[in-house]
Order: sequence, then C-alpha cells, then structure tokens
Amino acid sequence: MTLIIGFVCTEGVALVSDSKVLDLETGESDWAHKILTPITNMPFIVGAAGFSDLFRQFSREIPEVVTKRVNEYRIYNIRALIESGLTRNQAIEHLTKIETPQVEKSTQQSISLNERKKTSKPKKEVAVIPLPYTYTYQSFIQDCKDTIGKITEQARTMVANPLDVLIGLKGAYPFPSLHYVNCLGQERIIDKYYAIGHGAPHVKQFFEHLYDPQKSMLELISYAFYAIAYAKFVAEDNTVGYDEQHPPEVVIVENNGNYGRIRFDRETEYLLNLEQEMELIKKSIKNTKFPILAVTPK
Repeated sequence: MTLIIGFVCTEGVALVSDSKVLDLETGESDWAHKILTPITNMPFIVGAAGFSDLFRQFSREIPEVVTKRVNEYRIYNIRALIESGLTRNQAIEHLTKIETPQVEKSTQQSISLNERKKTSKPKKEVAVIPLPYTYTYQSFIQDCKDTIGKITEQARTMVANPLDVLIGLKGAYPFPSLHYVNCLGQERIIDKYYAIGHGAPHVKQFFEHLYDPQKSMLELISYAFYAIAYAKFVAEDNTVGYDEQHPPEVVIVENNGNYGRIRFDRETEYLLNLEQEMELIKKSIKNTKFPILAVTPK
C-alpha cells in the first residue's frame, strides 16, 4: 500500500514516494523508506509497491545475484583466454587490465629529448582480446526481472499483484532510464512517467496535466508532492501518507551518473502550505454548485 511516482526529464530520472506503511491485517500504520539504492557505487534506484517483506527480500538478494553473475562471467572469460593460448596468469592480468579503467597520461609530461630513458627490458604486450562474456545493462535488468518473478511466485497464489517496482538507473543509454517491472518479471521502459501503488489512480488529477519532460526536475518533484498530498488529504486514501518526521522521499539519478536521496530547504513549511492548499481544494469541491437535472415532461 503506497504511492510512488517515477518520471523522466532532461536532467535525469527521479522516484518520489510517500512514507506510510499500512498493515492490512491489523490496520496499524508505520513509516518506512520505499526507495532504496541496493548496490554500492552503482546508479541504481528502486521503489516498490506491495508487500514490504518481498521488497526487502529483493533488496537483499539482488546485490548477491549481481556479484555471483559478474564472478561467473569472470571465470568464463579467464577460461576463454586460456583456450586462446594465454597462460592462467596472463589471462588474469589481461582481464584485470580490461576491467580496470586506465588513467590517461598528460601530454605535458612527455620525456625531454635530452633525458636518457631507463634501460629496462620491455614487457611483451599482449594483444587485446575481445571478451566473450560481458555483464551488460540488459543482463542487470534481466537479473532484476528474474529475482522479482522468483520471490513473488508463492505470494501470487494469494494475491494478484504482491509486488511491482520502478527502477531508475544509468546504464547502456547516454541518459538514465526508467523501468517498470511487475510481479511476473515483465518489464516495460517508461518514456514519461509512471505511478505504482494503491494511490496511483489519484496521480492523474495533478501530474497528468502538468508533466512536461522539459521542465526542471525540482518542478516535477513539486508536482509529485502535490499528487501525494492530493491522495492523502483530498481523496483521503488511507494507504497513502506522510508526516513532519517522515516526509515524502525523493531519490534521483542525474545524467552524469550522480545519484542518491535528496532533501529540501524549509521542507516542513512547504508541506504545511501544501496541506493548507489541499484543504482549499476540498472546500472548493464541496462548495461547487451544479445545475440540477430536470426530468423531461411526458
């Protein structure tokens, strides 16, 4: 039970969520982070709607799945390099050179013509050999899909959609991309925006009409805050919420690969003003005068 809005804009990708967690069995509510960055030093953000225990399981398992797959590919590549004629040590050294980014030397550090070079036996350079196995952006997405499909298999026998996620990451494309994955592991690339969770139908009230990918990320985040506030205060959706200590959270991936959670100046005041605006909207709806229909005379 939640509301998460993901969108694409010229500055990158953002996920915006409420912070309320509702226990459907007891009716009690709590607060939690719904957008995580599970893999260290990787611009990968994921937000989930559905069973929180399944989301936590996904967040625990996906780093292990990625590490295992990368190590498997490394072993396969070493084996292929050995079969091409290299020794095991040469294969490992060659693979390490390819995996480790080489720092370019400055052209201003060239050796003077009068400087004598050190006489040392030059190392025999090994020609670059293409690696047959590469863990790609698509490999990673596939691992996410497979992991979600596996961990929700049993839960799908009890409810229709126990977990669906929004994923933002900087991968093969020049700019960050946004992906939706349902509980079956079926994926869709999102070109504009997408909302998941019980409160998703309310998003169209604001975001649908105001969204424009050319607008700044901060402006679009503000619209997402409005949509969450609308679901909470106007639509009175009990599954969506936040408070002063647990405000809506925002996690972004910028075009340059920077990513992480962001907070805002005078956030408490902003949310208070937002709540007051929602009260005005409620009053406006209640005070709306509609012409009454008349029955056609017989």
